[in-house]
Amino acid sequence: MSSRRFLPLLSLTPLPLYLLSPHSNCQSSPPSPSFPSILKTIRSTSTETRLRWIRDEDHWRKLPSRAWPSHQPSHDQEEKLREVYEEKCGDGRDDKKECVDVTFRLATCLVFNNLDAVEGLKLYEENFENERHADSAVAAGIVLVEGFHRADGSPFSDADVKLGSEYISAAAAMNNTQGKFELGCLYYTGAAEPHVKESSSEAFKLFEETAAEGHTSGQFMCGDLLMEGDGCEVDKGRALSLMYEAAEKGHRFARQRVIEVLDDNK
Repeated sequence: MSSRRFLPLLSLTPLPLYLLSPHSNCQSSPPSPSFPSILKTIRSTSTETRLRWIRDEDHWRKLPSRAWPSHQPSHDQEEKLREVYEEKCGDGRDDKKECVDVTFRLATCLVFNNLDAVEGLKLYEENFENERHADSAVAAGIVLVEGFHRADGSPFSDADVKLGSEYISAAAAMNNTQGKFELGCLYYTGAAEPHVKESSSEAFKLFEETAAEGHTSGQFMCGDLLMEGDGCEVDKGRALSLMYEAAEKGHRFARQRVIEVLDDNK
């Protein structure tokens, strides 16, 4: 199985998109690009592509270690974010959109810089419960399932995992792309069992749907499962097309897999 977490994304020059529309059963899918034809297309520029990917590494070292949230304020922005939070979310303020936005950014700053994950979680939860902000539900779910709020060493509980999976499921039900991807990860890894039962086929459906929506990690995971026939039938042509698309958008694991496929099929 593939790694649960993925590294930062960059937008680079993409290969033409192939067959990113969702379908729940690989056997009933529209005709896929043949594996040899996709392999030939990628191989034709592989030397240049590998050099370009190597050059990207220097830039990536400056980016956050997580691909989502896409914008993660640095730790030194906390004070300013708190000022804006008080201004936009204080008593008598009626600009909900600005309040929702700064609440999410402040919570993200607190959680992903390890400043105060407990306060960050509270802000995410309030943002979802009060304003139905789907990204906040996803983030709260990640905090709870992965234990960010337990950095102080306090006991990790099954109740946390249950609530976290409920937040992620709620976001997915709201058609939030990241929520669907995170729920797919829970199905794939079994990290939230027994609340979300491990199922590669359910994971594939969600990864396929997010891939069709242009989600880079969803494209990689959908391609990876198609390559192995995990939760669906093997379709190497479509798999390589999806993984190359994710690779060209900066997905490191996708780049590794594409290079492996090229090296294994000389």
